[in-house]
Amino acid sequence: MKLYGSLDNRLMENQQFVDEIKVGDGATEYYYSDSHAYEVVEVKDQKHIGIRRYDAKNKAAYANEWTLTSNEDNPITYLVKRGKYWYEEHIVNFKDYEFAYNHIPGTKYKDDEIDKLIWLGNQGIDIEKLKEKGVIKKYTKRNISIGIAREYYDWSF
Repeated sequence: MKLYGSLDNRLMENQQFVDEIKVGDGATEYYYSDSHAYEVVEVKDQKHIGIRRYDAKNKAAYANEWTLTSNEDNPITYLVKRGKYWYEEHIVNFKDYEFAYNHIPGTKYKDDEIDKLIWLGNQGIDIEKLKEKGVIKKYTKRNISIGIAREYYDWSF
């Protein structure tokens, strides 16, 4: 048996606390013992959504009381539900992937886009297969619940 993280987080992850997902609903991503608050900003259908992380400001030192503020400058993460779990869908095309490794600072790509492409390359994408197909989809599981926006930081570490 594998035991990890807080029991509360394990019980809360991958739950849906609303009957129907709508723009404006909260979302929470659970980590080992911490959690981050998001807002639903796009709903294509009940299995394809976009979420954006709230800016979270701590109200008092070493307390878990947070002020959550929507920030349109934060990136949108697109999720797809497969079975009972949410996954971030990455679409990698060879042209962008190749460009990331030959990136020249100051060009049209943002550094976070470059980091994401390089990270995906280190996640087992077969470069020869990518060259052959031109595009590969990669799914990364995210421990997300919909309907509650909760920010929590475990100060004990």
